[in-house]
Amino acid sequence: MRLWKTADEERKVFDDLYIKYHKAVYQNIRKLVQDEDASLDILQEVFLSLWENKDKVLFEESVGGWLFVVSYNKSMSLLRKQVKTSVIDEENPELISDSYSTLQREKEFDLKMNVLNEAVNLLPPRKQEAFKLHRFEGMSKEEVALEMELSKETVMDYLKQSNQMIKKYISHHYPSLLTLGASLSILEYFS
Repeated sequence: MRLWKTADEERKVFDDLYIKYHKAVYQNIRKLVQDEDASLDILQEVFLSLWENKDKVLFEESVGGWLFVVSYNKSMSLLRKQVKTSVIDEENPELISDSYSTLQREKEFDLKMNVLNEAVNLLPPRKQEAFKLHRFEGMSKEEVALEMELSKETVMDYLKQSNQMIKKYISHHYPSLLTLGASLSILEYFS
């Protein structure tokens, strides 16, 4: 099924998607990219990419998830480019230090995402669905409740239990994250 049904709907659907997702996408970008202007540029590129791929993006793929993946990939591309650029300029030790920090942040983020995905995939199906809709796709608790045909209280309970299960899984299976001083608060990325 195509995201857009007719040419007349394209602009309206796109505007609605922008309104619904731009804040969550921007927040995700900002957690990776420290520079505000660069983050705004990436946000624009993400939605431009959605427009350019409007005939390819399917509802089955979930637009929210697609936007999250594209924003993550574009953010990582910028960080990699910054690392390469600063390595070339070896005369400036401050840039080398910045590029090392950027590379460390990227590696730490990748590790956290892998651990988080591993933990999320072990959740019971309905809790997993609620968690992904809320944390990955940026839906409000009310929207998740409507989508899943549950009460808001049940969704809140699912999310609370999911967070507890994920934290328990991480502390049990990845204690080295704690001893290395790495933040256990992987979930802060999605707050």
